[in-house]
Amino acid sequence: MEVKIKPIDGRNWESIQRELTRPFTDEEVYWRLDRGNSILCYVDARSIMERLDKTVGSENWQCTYLEMPSGRVICKLGIRINKEWIWKEDGAGNPSMHGQNAESHAAKGGLSNALKRAAVVWGLARHLYDLGDTKVQMSTKYPADAPKCRIVKIKGQYGVAPSLRDIQFHLYSYDELVRHIKDPRERRIERLRCVGRRENLPNDERKAIFEAASAKWMKGTPVEPGVDHPNKASDALLGVASQRLAEWSEKGVINGMMKAYAEWRVQGGGS
Repeated sequence: MEVKIKPIDGRNWESIQRELTRPFTDEEVYWRLDRGNSILCYVDARSIMERLDKTVGSENWQCTYLEMPSGRVICKLGIRINKEWIWKEDGAGNPSMHGQNAESHAAKGGLSNALKRAAVVWGLARHLYDLGDTKVQMSTKYPADAPKCRIVKIKGQYGVAPSLRDIQFHLYSYDELVRHIKDPRERRIERLRCVGRRENLPNDERKAIFEAASAKWMKGTPVEPGVDHPNKASDALLGVASQRLAEWSEKGVINGMMKAYAEWRVQGGGS
């Protein structure tokens, strides 16, 4: 079923822009060897088009191409906002778009690269430019335990690219950080780890924090105590606690909720 996209205006543009510029995940990007053992991370044109379709709607974006005398291809990418087309542009390459070369790989690559560069001006995949010089150790042994999306291959050698979720951890929401984990319980435990990392929580405080998150709350007040370790929680309770901790973190209220729970316990709550 096709997703219905509302017209873009000043009321919804901010939320659409957040989704449009959301960082791409490991499963959405590609890596290739550059020079030496340096690797480059990139998205393909199809991923850009899919992101545009899902966020602004296929009827609210369009692009045009212009080949300059130098052979450089310029892409103008327009998004319709408040019923007006707003255009941003950039270019890449120098393939010929005419004659016998019109369907060549070079021409197609020039169009794709120009679209990707124009999309970066809108903020799509811009975070990949912040990766800097990324190195990888190459080996003739195939890394069977590594996710396929992070395996780099060239001339019979293999390397494993780093996870964007790790090196650009601060850019991702908690859901984006754990969505790729198939096992529900492992996914919830990883969400707890991510909260601990983002909040820089000392290990000796994590039991108390999990107990507060796994407690039963009503109208912002604890009414039943929680458990002090994920291993003691059922799958359902672990899901509630991990999601609650993520929400507390996103709202910046972990310390306040911890204080409220600690005071409730001191006053005899749950005894």
